[in-house]
Amino acid sequence: MRGSLSFFEKMKKITLLVLGLVLALSVSAQDMFVPESEFLAKYEPSPAPLPLPPSGQWYKEYYRFYAIVGLEGAKDLSEEKASLFGISGVFGFQYRRTVAFGIGVEFLKDKSNAFSHMPVYLEFRSHLSPRRTSPYTVLKIGYSIPAGSTRKDATGMLKVNKSGIMFGADLGYRIHVNSTFAITAFVGYQAQPFQVERRVNPTEELPGGKYNDHDQVLLHMIKFGATLNIGFGF
Repeated sequence: MRGSLSFFEKMKKITLLVLGLVLALSVSAQDMFVPESEFLAKYEPSPAPLPLPPSGQWYKEYYRFYAIVGLEGAKDLSEEKASLFGISGVFGFQYRRTVAFGIGVEFLKDKSNAFSHMPVYLEFRSHLSPRRTSPYTVLKIGYSIPAGSTRKDATGMLKVNKSGIMFGADLGYRIHVNSTFAITAFVGYQAQPFQVERRVNPTEELPGGKYNDHDQVLLHMIKFGATLNIGFGF
């Protein structure tokens, strides 16, 4: 009886040993036969990260609307020596970063109260870089509406009857605050014709108070100013 019990104890130990070996082999086999996808994910090197966009690429490249408001001044280089100051506003659509079209309006007030006028124009705008700071160009063509002002001084009186086609070009520099807002500074040139009436001698009395001289005036203006640009949509 004691011998049989000893035999069973031996069998029990052998059974436990065999079970232990089987478990050990199964764990080892799981480590050895890992699915290919898991093996590649575990042992292959990580793919290189995608390259980042250029530093400061804050400007949207395609398709959005924009609005611009600004303050500007103009100094006339013709004999009239007009000096103007005013405000401007533009609403447009950006097809590409370098191709944008807009409709703008300005109100320019003459310091001498003679050549105040309101140009309404189409603009072609081109931003030269998508980075945070970049130059840009603007071409403008439109028609100006005179503000009906009259200048009186020692040389006589001048009244603007009507204006004509306006042409302008600006070169500026844009600084983005974020991807939506930017501020700019610019200088430019603007040509603006006027038809004027003059009273050469202010003491001369004419029937009906009419002016005694008609003239064509072309202002050649150097412009300068600053704007706030807002981009939105898409």
